[in-house]
Amino acid sequence: MRYFLALAFCFLLGHSHAHACLGDDRDLFFKMIPSPESEADLIAIISISKIEDGPPKVTVTGSATVIRIIESSDTRVKAGDEISLQVLNLSCGPHLWVGGQGMIIAKVGTNRKGAPVLHPYSHKSFRGDERIEAPVILPDGFELFPHPLQINDEIPQGFAVVLVGFAGKTLIDSIVLGHSQKRYRMHARFPEQSNSILAFAIPLGIKQLSVTAIGKARNELTREKFDIDRPGVYYMA
Repeated sequence: MRYFLALAFCFLLGHSHAHACLGDDRDLFFKMIPSPESEADLIAIISISKIEDGPPKVTVTGSATVIRIIESSDTRVKAGDEISLQVLNLSCGPHLWVGGQGMIIAKVGTNRKGAPVLHPYSHKSFRGDERIEAPVILPDGFELFPHPLQINDEIPQGFAVVLVGFAGKTLIDSIVLGHSQKRYRMHARFPEQSNSILAFAIPLGIKQLSVTAIGKARNELTREKFDIDRPGVYYMA
């Protein structure tokens, strides 16, 4: 019986990824144009030419060469262009690799430099059904686990500084930065402190930002929501 339980446990560990994904991994490339068609800006054959290195983030950025345009409502994108690509970095995919080639369906956005950027749709099989997932477009530089700014830190272009103040004797050890994309709330942890002001670099384009300071006793102090739509300093007290 012990052997059987151990074997079953190992089996579950080995297949935890599949259970967590509830089906196949998401795929970036489509074999055919789905019907009904999505509200996309571009359908094209691309080849992934670069994936940016760096620490794990919510979004993976890179670039792709547009081999052939099938349908497009955005005149900025042309065959032969090298264009930026942004994909959500989820454990169930889609997974990018240099040299990957196929047909994508995408929204065309604009990055901080004013250049077009592709936000592809993805699809996966779930219990025999093909599910198409629209892209979640997050601002350039978005991080799921931001760190409080230090004295000598530089503020990147396209970011604003959000100051979060909390008074009193309550010890605060983490902050949740919520926004309009609720699935991708930002979480910041730090040593316990009270009567403090913390600074965070938040990318422009975050909508309905709210800050919830969480104390050791799990009491929550929620601040008013506002949009981070221009450079500068925002203060939440």
